[in-house]
Amino acid sequence: MVIAGLIIVVLIGLGGAIVVFGLRRVFLEEEDAEARVRTSEAHVLEYAIPPGVDPADLRAAVATAGFTGAVKAGPSGDRLRVVCAEHDRARLRDAIEGAHSAASGDAPLRLGPVVFVDERPA
Repeated sequence: MVIAGLIIVVLIGLGGAIVVFGLRRVFLEEEDAEARVRTSEAHVLEYAIPPGVDPADLRAAVATAGFTGAVKAGPSGDRLRVVCAEHDRARLRDAIEGAHSAASGDAPLRLGPVVFVDERPA
């Protein structure tokens, strides 16, 4: 009986360690992506995130399309910054327009025509 209890304690400890190291890896990947967007010499596009839209849904959509993105908080609201070559602008636009809400049972967000910050009139 004591051995069974010991085995259970060891398994719980191993499970906890796996979770901790997994979360650490996710955190480091997120930090790396944000650093690449901040320091990237490549072309970066910004999209002003509409109020009420979860930035995580948009980051997931652009990541699925193969882009690296990070959210930048600012006084005028959150912005999604994405490393994107100029010739991939349309593909990124399609990825954002096709984003789905994970919190709403994978319902489409219906963001309408996506306009990047550099496309807005001054």
